[in-house]
Amino acid sequence: MQVFTCGAAGCGQLLDGSHEDRSTPMLAPGLRVQRIEAGGTFTLAQVEEGLVCWSPAPVALGVFPVTQIACGWSHALLLGEGRVWTFGEGRHGQLGLGGVTKAPIPTVLRLPEQTKFVACGFRTSFTVTADEGQVYCFGDNKKDQLGLSSHSSYSVPTLHPSLRDVSMLASGHRHTAAVIQCQVYMWGQNTHGQFGQSLPSATSEPVTVALPELQIAQVKCGWFHTGLLTHSGELYLAGKGDFGQQGAGQFDDCSHFHLVLTQVEVLASGSEHLLALCSGQAFCWGWNEHGNLGLGDCLNRPSPHPVALPSLKTVAAAAAVSYFCA
Repeated sequence: MQVFTCGAAGCGQLLDGSHEDRSTPMLAPGLRVQRIEAGGTFTLAQVEEGLVCWSPAPVALGVFPVTQIACGWSHALLLGEGRVWTFGEGRHGQLGLGGVTKAPIPTVLRLPEQTKFVACGFRTSFTVTADEGQVYCFGDNKKDQLGLSSHSSYSVPTLHPSLRDVSMLASGHRHTAAVIQCQVYMWGQNTHGQFGQSLPSATSEPVTVALPELQIAQVKCGWFHTGLLTHSGELYLAGKGDFGQQGAGQFDDCSHFHLVLTQVEVLASGSEHLLALCSGQAFCWGWNEHGNLGLGDCLNRPSPHPVALPSLKTVAAAAAVSYFCA
């Protein structure tokens, strides 16, 4: 796939050597990717030759059988053939390597079971086991975002005491969401209604989200918002909305999940902006200070706007950058 990029130029995340923010998507010359994900300070892409990281210059990391990439602010987890590699910065324990605080190349994470899914939050990491859907957590837990009893950081993978049958999981700045048998559970901070309800304001115990039974296909967490995408393509959002990220036409928080779009195939979220792909057409809304919405300006948008790119296959986003793949 070819990649069109826009947004903040810091850390080389526009993939073309640019040092200036860009509000119009431009093609990254000579780059074709199989998958791409980004954190706050780096971008990872799987290409034919292997895995490449931009931070800021491109560095070849080697060949890995990657089927999923999850990125936090400055770290990542890679999943392939049931194994997990950890990469990046880890001062809060998010690498899961004990006292190791930096992994400049992907390093195998020792886990007792095979893994089917990985997720990263701002400074957190999660792996979900292939057999029983149990969750191992590590990283920053000061605001209960790991759902573990102590508020300290965890530097090695630690089994969550109660989570089972987890099919997917996502984590934001200080909150986490999991899907268990079609039911959504959340924990951590809920200061902006990102649980889809106003109470509790914070909890380490998974809270059941009061929703009609939805067949969830994707869960995405921004810094203070949560997105749920159903198998039928309905997109629901809740949480912070000061930059328009709730997509409801206003710049207000929303403490209940509300329908934003239908016929959505792919959902991507930066820190405070979102992208949705509908039949090859990308829509964007929310924070746009760095031109990361790809609309030719830096104005925040409180409702979905189409991006002028045809026949897209997928979208991806990080803190203040967006990727449109064709």
